[in-house]
Amino acid sequence: MKSDQARRRALLAALSALTPSDVETDLLLACVGEHEAAAHAWRRFVSAVPRPDELFRADTGRRKRLAPLLLRGLKGAGVDLPSHLATVLRTATVREDLRAAEYYRIAGELTDALTEAGIPFVMMGGAALGLAEYDEPALRHSHELDLLVGPGDQGSAVEALERRGLYRRPQDRPRLWTTLRHRTGMPVRLKTRMFGLPAYRSDWGEVRARARTVRLRGRDVAIPGRVDAMLRTATDAAYRPGSASLHWATDLVRLSAGLDSSGWMDVTASGLRSGTALPTAILLAYVRDALGAPVPDDGALRLLETIDPVARDAALYAARKGPGGGAKALLSRVEAVGDRARVARWLALPSPDFLRVMEPGIRGDAGAAWYAHHRVRRAIHWIKPGRSRAPREALQRS
Repeated sequence: MKSDQARRRALLAALSALTPSDVETDLLLACVGEHEAAAHAWRRFVSAVPRPDELFRADTGRRKRLAPLLLRGLKGAGVDLPSHLATVLRTATVREDLRAAEYYRIAGELTDALTEAGIPFVMMGGAALGLAEYDEPALRHSHELDLLVGPGDQGSAVEALERRGLYRRPQDRPRLWTTLRHRTGMPVRLKTRMFGLPAYRSDWGEVRARARTVRLRGRDVAIPGRVDAMLRTATDAAYRPGSASLHWATDLVRLSAGLDSSGWMDVTASGLRSGTALPTAILLAYVRDALGAPVPDDGALRLLETIDPVARDAALYAARKGPGGGAKALLSRVEAVGDRARVARWLALPSPDFLRVMEPGIRGDAGAAWYAHHRVRRAIHWIKPGRSRAPREALQRS
């Protein structure tokens, strides 16, 4: 029992790297908090970032994309903004209004193409959330379009979109999706799996059966049900190579508000069944404790009832690949030496079952042993001096 508790403690400490910094949390709370909480959070944010107008001007997206939501939140909290900052936020909001109109025009054209070709699909990601969970779509920035299709329809869907002028780009993950580009440069990804990692399981028929609809260009368009959207949002936030938007946190706050008790039971059942329970639990606990999201006290805990080696290794793999900063960032969150050794061992030597899921070419224990040897060499590479990733710039967790 004590060893199980120690393993869980070490794992949860490492995965806390998935959560935003204290300063980023204040920014998020200023966007979604109740009036007084939002005002207090904004004052803390400004004390940590004395020139927020310059921050929003120079930012490449992680914070700038929150500008419309921030402006609305601060107005609702009765915060008086300096004229120069108000101008920056209003300009960003107008720009987002214009690009959202164009974005959804393009999304409508492409979903029309699939509908007219008779190809069932589910529109996912920010495109779906902006229409379903926000008062105005422009409050939820989106720059790519994710479309889920049946395993047998991907080729036909590609052809239908290519007839509309889209072109393919070099594949970075050809097993998981096909990426095309619109003439404007907008990426369009055709997927046959809801989640980005092979270790996370989804069934096209079930996702389609649970789908709800939104109106886009006068047509009903299928999007994931609220439970599926929550699981995908959490796992996508945990696994996003490169920089990640903070919108996942505001998404989870809004999705949480739409669930009743039976919905939370479905979150638990679906999270355990799909293998996504661990990252979902960590991020739901964060939005509950830090942002006041209406997540039941046991809503996140039930997701942690069962953590098998595959779920553990998948969560660590995703966190290491995502925006949290790599293996060193995960290890830095673990204080006890013994716990840190456990996490280092899990990172370097994933379970054979996890390796077989992630690498279908691995066969038998000999293949898993060879791959583990490769991971040990990678671990040595991680801990060499000077090999750490560059720290996140302005708002790194202190």
